[in-house]
Amino acid sequence: MIETLRDEGAAIIYTTHYMEEAERLCDRVAIIDHGRIIAQGTNQELVHSAFASRSQVVARFANPPSETEAWVKQHAGHLVDGSAEFTIERSTQIAGLLDDAAQAGLELLDVTLRRPNLESVFLHLTGRELRD
Repeated sequence: MIETLRDEGAAIIYTTHYMEEAERLCDRVAIIDHGRIIAQGTNQELVHSAFASRSQVVARFANPPSETEAWVKQHAGHLVDGSAEFTIERSTQIAGLLDDAAQAGLELLDVTLRRPNLESVFLHLTGRELRD
């Protein structure tokens, strides 16, 4: 029903803690923290203002964290729950990371590219998950 009203041009004020809904249903979004609007704009504007063109790469290695930690730090990443997380400007940088990992003797289990979304923006701006 909300999608139909939106498509018909109705102005709707919609509140939600589900960022996927906001991305799907809303043309403009305001992020409110402790009763104050801390950011507002379209989905693309909010993501771009918070992250520009950066994305996150998450890699899991078969090697124990004690073997990967120094390599991860050397490549400006950090370990989170045993996974290596890196911030990149271009997706083509993934190849260089993976080549360097192989040369360091790290066995890759999987790699994921995460493009920022509204939930990423909320976490970036407030410093906490929606469920905190």
